[in-house]
Amino acid sequence: MSALKAMQNRQVKSEIAGVKIDDLVAEFGSPLFVYSERSLRRKFFTIRNAFAIRYPDVAFSWSYKTNHLKAICAIMHSCGAMAELVSKIEYDKAKSLGILENQIILNGPHQPFETLEAAVRDGAIVNVDCLDKIYDLEAIATRIGQVISVGLQLNFDVGIQPKWSRFGFNLESGQAMEAIRRIASGGKLRVNGLHSHINPFIIEPATYTIQVEKIVKFGYQIEAEFGWRMQSINIAGGFPSRSRRKGMYHASEVILPLIDEYADAICDALWANLKPGHTPKLIIESGRAMAEEAGTLITTVCRTKCLPDRTSSYVVNAIDEGISLPPLSRGTRLVISTIGAYNNRQWMQFMASRPNVVLVTETGNLELMREAEYLSDLEC
Repeated sequence: MSALKAMQNRQVKSEIAGVKIDDLVAEFGSPLFVYSERSLRRKFFTIRNAFAIRYPDVAFSWSYKTNHLKAICAIMHSCGAMAELVSKIEYDKAKSLGILENQIILNGPHQPFETLEAAVRDGAIVNVDCLDKIYDLEAIATRIGQVISVGLQLNFDVGIQPKWSRFGFNLESGQAMEAIRRIASGGKLRVNGLHSHINPFIIEPATYTIQVEKIVKFGYQIEAEFGWRMQSINIAGGFPSRSRRKGMYHASEVILPLIDEYADAICDALWANLKPGHTPKLIIESGRAMAEEAGTLITTVCRTKCLPDRTSSYVVNAIDEGISLPPLSRGTRLVISTIGAYNNRQWMQFMASRPNVVLVTETGNLELMREAEYLSDLEC
């Protein structure tokens, strides 16, 4: 068998989650986003179980910024995930889904004052990432007449480049401890949790060991000076998924560690650094790894062209780059896998309206999660 033929045979995909691709396109058109409920649930419980057998108090939060489709969020919550939110619209969506207040985490650089106040009154976890948010929360504490418990978001050096310093207070410069002292001096807030969002493209498990060690050490510094014992440690940023990354020369299946290796790195670091009898809640935000593999994009070759350098070029009704393809003809289906995270939040509307988004349920039924756009959606 020729190398070309072998590649074609290896990459032919005729169905998604048990449903024929031709049937999906016949009913919903092309391009088409397709999500598998079974894949979502399987990935959630695989990651959850990896940590649950290693640490006694673990919670998982589903980041709405990863994929805020209502059905996707509902599936993750039915699995037991908390809601990790960064904006007013995400907060409102979580409330509309009936998420309990103690199952909400509010992160991110900006929320309107009214959203912050609603979150505090509801009893949600609010992580502080800048002085302005401290001022707002102190004003809210004065309004409601009580001390508010908050989390503090940190950034620090974990030995990788680029360093993610845009989220939270820096540890090495002393900025984080200055924020703690400012909070203590105000007398209106208290810190009972620490949160850290590191670069989401980290592959090496040992990086998470460094992250945990620095968080725990800082937590005990806070306890020694102010008596605030950490009740939660939030490891955010997600674990890498099998999707192709720029600059990645080997297949992701070859270079990515197993989820158990990440769980070992994090949980071993906790046991090695926590004081006896102290087991703060470990909160894991791993939206990318949970959702990425559950999403697939079906596209169709619309035109074929020959470029001046004699390279074959294909015009498809969706976008990707840097894919090695065999010779294709007009009308060929291309199926792009592992696109479940961020694509429905960051998709670009260019030359065509946004397409249908379909869910294949665990029972094999098809549900239209988001209808394709029409002219009326584009008119101002």
